Amino acid sequence: MNPRTRGARVRLGDGSTRVTPFEFEVAPGEKLMLEFDLAGHEPERLVLDDPADRSVVMSRSPDRWWRTNASVEALPVSVEDDHLVVDRGGHLARLSKRSDLVWQGAITSLGGIARTPVFLPKRAGSLLLVTEDGGAWIVDAGDGRLEGPWSAGGPPISGPSPSASGVTVGFQSGEQAQWEARLKPDIESASAAASAGHAGRRDNGSDAGLAVLRRSAAQTPQLDSPWGDLTVEVGATHFIVRHRGQTATAFAARRDGEWNYIAWEAPHSKLRNGRLWVSDHAGLRCFEP
Repeated sequence: MNPRTRGARVRLGDGSTRVTPFEFEVAPGEKLMLEFDLAGHEPERLVLDDPADRSVVMSRSPDRWWRTNASVEALPVSVEDDHLVVDRGGHLARLSKRSDLVWQGAITSLGGIARTPVFLPKRAGSLLLVTEDGGAWIVDAGDGRLEGPWSAGGPPISGPSPSASGVTVGFQSGEQAQWEARLKPDIESASAAASAGHAGRRDNGSDAGLAVLRRSAAQTPQLDSPWGDLTVEVGATHFIVRHRGQTATAFAARRDGEWNYIAWEAPHSKLRNGRLWVSDHAGLRCFEP
């Protein structure tokens, strides 16, 4: 055998270690267990029990990871150097750059939170949350304090989306609600919303400034970054990142079960190459190229 990846430490079944690349001979029929360890990557294990070509994909360790058992369908929202994250179980948290939870909370909801929270422009540091059963909450990004709920009496079909003076949400009833600073919104009737062209409009709400591809909309499970030459492809076992036009892998991230979305976060002064966010059964993770 002749592993080609350089610098990976490999522990053999007898306890000895090698550093790749190396050559190693075993007797025919001998079973061999290899444990791969590479800085910045998750460990991998490979068992060889017959002659064959094998590939080991080393998965990049995430830079941030929200481990939650509920589905994460809403996008992360930047809060200074942290991110506000929510899930379909009604859980919400502020995730730090070290994956610590600055605070965490939960709301009672039959449908949980599938739509990305949006900052209220006339209430500094506060965001609007809307649940899939039509409940509205205001959360303080600084300490997680919650105000609510206000109930629309039915599920949302569009929003929350930033508007000229606040945040708007369309509901199945045809009504359009707008929040500025108070928990109770201003309501346009179904007839007024229809005349204004709002009725029946459906969307997933805010994209939080990210470029996103959702599994439900993916004909080709691949997403190019609009801010660079990186592209990510959803594979059967891994998310594969490459430079556009190249076949070599820049890095790979393990995929855990069904995925909800992949998203690129734009670069800025503290994040020169942006971030890749992935949501799957492992929760929500991000990777810096």
